[in-house]
Amino acid sequence: MMAALLGTALALPDSAAAPAAADTSAVTAPEAAASGGPTTATPFPGKPEEVVSAPFSVESVDRASRSLIVRSPDGLLTTVRVAPTAEGFDTVEKGDRIGLDYYRSSVVSLGPPKGAAGGDHAPTRANAPVLGAAGGRQLTSKAHVTGVDSQAGTLEITTPDGKPHTLAVEDPAARIRLRSLGEGDEVTVTYTEAVAIGVHPAEGT
Repeated sequence: MMAALLGTALALPDSAAAPAAADTSAVTAPEAAASGGPTTATPFPGKPEEVVSAPFSVESVDRASRSLIVRSPDGLLTTVRVAPTAEGFDTVEKGDRIGLDYYRSSVVSLGPPKGAAGGDHAPTRANAPVLGAAGGRQLTSKAHVTGVDSQAGTLEITTPDGKPHTLAVEDPAARIRLRSLGEGDEVTVTYTEAVAIGVHPAEGT
């Protein structure tokens, strides 16, 4: 058994026509190296296409979708999909302390809720190409705001499927919008999934 986020669901490469739940492609070590390779860092550094490394505690494991809900040392929760080539996922259990090499989750666009009268809907693929060396997908969803840090540029949300996400906000327009948000607000957000390409024991465990 293997003993914090980011940065869905930041998710695995697949074709634009594949269902959001399908994870059919792989990430190789050369691809990770081409993007700059894993670096030791705290959550949310660098650019979305860069691989970063950070420690987390495991809150839940979904074997079927190869996803984890993890908590950072700062207490932030996020959902991370694990690439099929990442060794060690099968032995991860709730409560473990692990290190992830991953592509972070970040906001692409942020706006008011759409179609509120129609109710909530699970995240759906945005009309956008697969991103990054790990094929992180863009998803669009109505979401419930659970935390905002406009200074750090992070947005915590829960999507209608009940999954938490901590998103880095870099776009200037989205940053301005972020200042007007508070816990309990409803938004429509397009974001990139967090994708882990490496799973290993956290240092010191």
